[in-house]
Order: sequence, then C-alpha cells, then structure tokens
Amino acid sequence: MARADGKLYDLLADHVCRLILAALVKASGPLTQQQLIAKLGLSSSTVSRRLGDLEDMGLVERASRRAPYRVVYEKQTRDLMATALEIAASAAARVSLEADTEARELRETHSPETKAPTEVGEAA
Repeated sequence: MARADGKLYDLLADHVCRLILAALVKASGPLTQQQLIAKLGLSSSTVSRRLGDLEDMGLVERASRRAPYRVVYEKQTRDLMATALEIAASAAARVSLEADTEARELRETHSPETKAPTEVGEAA
C-alpha cells in the first residue's frame, strides 16, 4: 500500500501530470491524447508516458484504446488540485518572505571596516 501511495504522490508532484489532470478537469468533456498534446504544447511521448502512468494509478480512464481520456474522480481531483495550488502559493509566499529577510540581513550586515596601514614614520 505504501508503494502505491508513494507512486500516487510522485505523480501528483509531477508538473506534466498536473498539467494533464488540470486540462482534463477544465475540459467540457473527455480529451484525446492528440488534443492534450496540442493544448499543452508537450511532446507526444511525454504526454503518452504520463497518461499511461495516470491510467495505471486509476486517475484517468478511457473506454477503449482509441477513446479519449477523462478524469475518474473529477470532484476529488479538482479539490486536490485546488488545495495543491493553495499550498504552493503559501510555500512561495514563505520562500519570498525568507528571501526578503535574508536579503535585508545581508544589506544590514557590514563587513568590518579596515583601516589603511599607516606609513612608516607617520604618527599614529
């Protein structure tokens, strides 16, 4: 079971898989592989491989080998993707805040000023 969960999480973490799922969820009906390729601007081998992975995990299905794809759990997939986007936005905001803080700290941290060495015979 843990292996299947790990594979599922890997697929959901994959950018191409998320693009495919989003396109299928947003579509007014099932989409063929060729429609997905045209819509996403990805190579046919990439889309084919990821569709196969998504189909193996039961996230997408089609009636026959030549039929268009559809999301199996549309509402759950839509909810999951919305939550993932919220998490990504929160993470991006946190990273941005941390980067701003680090940049500010770097600007405020001055390297010790070094005095020019005095010449021989010059009074200090």
